[in-house]
Amino acid sequence: MYKGNLKILFISNFFPPETGAGSIRVEELARRWSSNGHKVTILTGYPNYPRYEIYEGYKNRLISYEKWNGLDVIRTYTYVPRKATIIQRLFGQVMFMICGILGGLFATKPDIIVASSPPFSVGFTAFVLSIIRRRPFIFDVRDPYPEAPIELGVITNPVLIFILRKIERMFYNSATAVVTVTQGFKDILVRNGCPCGKCYVVPNGVNVNFFQKLPSQDRNSILLKFGLQDKFNVVYTGTLGRVHNLKIMIEAGSRLKEDEGIRFVIAGEGAKRQEIEKMIAELQLKNFVIMNSIPKDDVRELLSVADIGFQALEDIDYIAGAHAVKIFEYMAMGLPVIFSGRGESKMLIENADCGICCGQNDLEGVINAINTLKENPDLRKRYGMNGRLYVERNFDRGMLADSFLSIIKNCGR
Repeated sequence: MYKGNLKILFISNFFPPETGAGSIRVEELARRWSSNGHKVTILTGYPNYPRYEIYEGYKNRLISYEKWNGLDVIRTYTYVPRKATIIQRLFGQVMFMICGILGGLFATKPDIIVASSPPFSVGFTAFVLSIIRRRPFIFDVRDPYPEAPIELGVITNPVLIFILRKIERMFYNSATAVVTVTQGFKDILVRNGCPCGKCYVVPNGVNVNFFQKLPSQDRNSILLKFGLQDKFNVVYTGTLGRVHNLKIMIEAGSRLKEDEGIRFVIAGEGAKRQEIEKMIAELQLKNFVIMNSIPKDDVRELLSVADIGFQALEDIDYIAGAHAVKIFEYMAMGLPVIFSGRGESKMLIENADCGICCGQNDLEGVINAINTLKENPDLRKRYGMNGRLYVERNFDRGMLADSFLSIIKNCGR
């Protein structure tokens, strides 16, 4: 067991100023550990997600150093695909794997290495560095791989699947501990060869101190900023990915287009962005506002003037084992949630009694839920208060970071 302050090397493809769930998880875990006196070094690439363009203010060098909110950050060369094809994305992951090993050699020798996946390839980076540096590593699995691309039909070649399964099992066996984010994901990892005794669950959560509804006197200016004044706002924020069923939100908006009091807001980018924009244009819907990905401060502002937080997931077995991360933010902001889907996200909302769950692709259920919440402000208030209290008690990011740190300390030398 480790005692005293630790030197932790935290490897992640995603890190701020990128705004996705992976970036937020890594930054908030690292900041909490740093505030407890531990030295945390982030090993990452240059910010480019989700647009696959290097962010303004950065140059794509072999290695560079910066400070981010008190954290030491090492950035390594990042291949940015011209098109987000599977082959180019895989090549980018392999490049980070190789450059990450080089970057890790320039870091202060750590006591322990933590690698956050996806992408899967960071496991290899951590595995190699753990051998070179003679230090243990912990594999933080936020999305099971290759389970996800297999179920999505992205990977179908049986030989490639066999090879990836072997590599997956090697990572699990080589890691001192494996951490994942839900019990459903733990079940998948154990089924795929991860020893149950070294697999732990540390859920995603939310910074409850940051995600609080802004004072009412600020909301008029926020409504004007986003052009949402005098409307009942149904909001989705987050990735527009393959597992997210925004089609049902658009179909509901089409059915409700005669109600001029309802506005639908989508803020995010991802693989389905063009498909979503095309569908809204073809249906000639004037009751939708589409925004690009927005910074965390703007997300808090937008959710402060929202009336409903919306989430829907596709009918995919592995994703049923996930918590849709944005639901935690909706709950922390005191928003009632409408969810279409099944699995752990549905159980979360039902256990918290913080919203209305509809069946998979249940369009009538979604429409009825929107109308019910629009017409019942007291019900919205009750669901919002329940959600806020539930995340304070169970999904406060600081509390979860401390749980993760306990696992790190128990790994020993």
